[in-house]
Amino acid sequence: MIDVVKKRKVAIFDVPGAYLHAKMADDKQTLMVLRGNFADIMCQVNPDYKQYVKGEGKSKVLYLNLLRALHGCIKSVLCFIRRM
Repeated sequence: MIDVVKKRKVAIFDVPGAYLHAKMADDKQTLMVLRGNFADIMCQVNPDYKQYVKGEGKSKVLYLNLLRALHGCIKSVLCFIRRM
């Protein structure tokens, strides 16, 4: 809205697959938690993960350590910017 009111020209672009090439920092862990159906889906994709599924309360939980950047994760943005 501000850009429209101030009559600014704005351009938007996307870099396809940009985050796929950015590695997470080796010195720190970034964990992703999958619960319930999402844990089941991940185990269908890779059955080796079944051994890591734990029960917390009434739902299944799977903790994954991210090796590559993930869209929506703040640390991913930093990894992508450092890669440029």
